[in-house]
Amino acid sequence: MPSSRDLLQRFRPAGAPGAATATGVPVDRSDERAAELAAVFALLEETVAEAERVRAAAATQARERRDRARERALATLARARLDAEAVRAQTVAEARDTIASARRQSSAGAELRGQEIEREADRTRGQDVIQVVAAVRDLVVGPDRTGGSA
Repeated sequence: MPSSRDLLQRFRPAGAPGAATATGVPVDRSDERAAELAAVFALLEETVAEAERVRAAAATQARERRDRARERALATLARARLDAEAVRAQTVAEARDTIASARRQSSAGAELRGQEIEREADRTRGQDVIQVVAAVRDLVVGPDRTGGSA
């Protein structure tokens, strides 16, 4: 490290104002400054190397995390596709069951209605036969003139 006198020497005036003197070339002090800072930079080399190691480790860790996240996302997507297929199959099965149940209910309703029609026909059949016979008699023999029915 330079002494305080050397540091102050940098700021020493080149000359007092006054009469002209022999011209001189300014002193190039860049070598002195480089030598002065070389020790500081030498001390920082280890820190810079450590920073590079940390940066490289962080980049590797980030890449590994990104790869793991991608693998988890692909696995989740595959599970979701399988689940979607299962839900789709379940929905189709439920729809088929609903349609079959509606068909059975409709068929049962039609069967009941048919039975009601049969009972109504059995109940009114005798009266219907009497009306048909009377209509045929009227066609064959002519209308009953007595006003009564046979």
